[in-house]
Parts: sequence; C-alpha cells; structure tokens
Amino acid sequence: MLEAKDISVKVGAEQLLDGVSAEFAPGRLSVILGPNGAGKSTLLACLSGLRKADGGSAIWDGADIAAMNAKLRARSIGLLPQSAAVHWDIYARDLVALGRYPYHGISNKDQDESHIEAAMAATDCTHFAGRHMRSLSGGERARVLLARVLAGQPQWLLADEPLAGLDPRYQMQILDHMRKLANEGVGVVTVLHDLNQAARIADHVLLLNKGRVFASGLPRDVLTKTNLKAVYDIDCAIFDDKDGQMAIIMQG
Repeated sequence: MLEAKDISVKVGAEQLLDGVSAEFAPGRLSVILGPNGAGKSTLLACLSGLRKADGGSAIWDGADIAAMNAKLRARSIGLLPQSAAVHWDIYARDLVALGRYPYHGISNKDQDESHIEAAMAATDCTHFAGRHMRSLSGGERARVLLARVLAGQPQWLLADEPLAGLDPRYQMQILDHMRKLANEGVGVVTVLHDLNQAARIADHVLLLNKGRVFASGLPRDVLTKTNLKAVYDIDCAIFDDKDGQMAIIMQG
C-alpha cells in the first residue's frame, strides 16, 4: 500500500497541499484529477520521495518514502515527470538504459538488455533507439522517458501527465499499457486532465481542489455533475455510451 498521510506542502505564503490523505493499492490504476493549481504534481512528487512534505508523510509498506535508501526507492517507485525536456545530448536507447542503474551490481548484462528492449518495444520507440534525444519530437521524447521508467521494473509507476504532447494513437497506447501494468499487479498512479480518459481507465479517482481532497473513490462516485461543478465550475451531461463506458460532455 502507498499512502499519503496528512501531507502538507507550503511554498512561501502559498499552501500547495493542506492535510492530504489517500491510499493507493497495488494492482489498481488510480487517477489524480483537479484543476490547475490543485496540488496534483506536488502530491505525486511527495509520493515518489522527490519532495519532502512540510507536514505529514508518504508511506510505502510502513516505511517513510523520503527516508528510504535512494537505490531501493528507485527500484520500487518509478516516476515519470511532467516535462519531456532532456537537457543533454544522449541517444534514446542510452537514456532508457539509465532505468537499469538502480540494479547496478545485482543484475547481469543480459537481464539489463532484455528489460531495455522490452520497455522500448512496449512504448513503440525501438525504431528511433539510435537517434539523439534532441532530434525527437515532444511525443517521441515522452515515450522514451516512459520506457526508461519501465526498464527499471518498478512496483509502482507514478506518472505526471504522461499523455502531454502525444497524438491520440499514442495516448491510447500509453493508457492501455498502464492498464496492463495494473492488471499485472503494478500500482499505477497518474495525473490526467481529460475526464473521459479518467472515467474510462481508472479503478480509483482522487479529486483534488485547492490543495485538499475533495472526493475519492470509484469513477462513477467521484465524477458526478455536482462534484465537477463544484471543482471545475462546469456544467456537464453524464451518460453511458453504446459500449457501456461512462461519458462526460461539457455543456455551455
């Protein structure tokens, strides 16, 4: 179990998170939603150990994530950051190979190669493995960065807006791959903005507003007209499409 326990984060006078508590289960795909500035990325950073909370803590299997050994944490929790920017010239395959660094000394070369190739195949970026990252489009870079995380075989995948910059085909591919990982027992926690994508793929939705938990639970229980009006100030129609999938249509 991955837990946020009364997490608070403040920067200057701005309260980014205010007493956020939530539980995320392995084998479940959780989507964090909320308007800009709700604290989604900050919560994900705390859960990954990248950022230490000012109050409260992020806990994995009873251990404070911020206090964990860095290599152990990297083998357990894979973070896909929001930005697809890469600030140095490196081949795509070499960047994916960095995902194996936490296994240095406990994994052999053949194992490393196998996981690198599998991760690149899963994200459909094998064909530009030999290209420099700076020559790739934003969407291509995003797929390589996801492959780097997957190469590390994390027990948890934390993805901050993983669909940014991707065309619809690759958005669906990444969503389907996250679904597959959750079905295989990986805990997946991702920040999304598209309410329909969240409704389609999520087992669990955490809805944040102004740094606090507004609602948490099954998509149908969280993504209601009342909640969406309160958090996003939007009117919408909610119905099931011909395939039985929940659909949300914004209304003027």
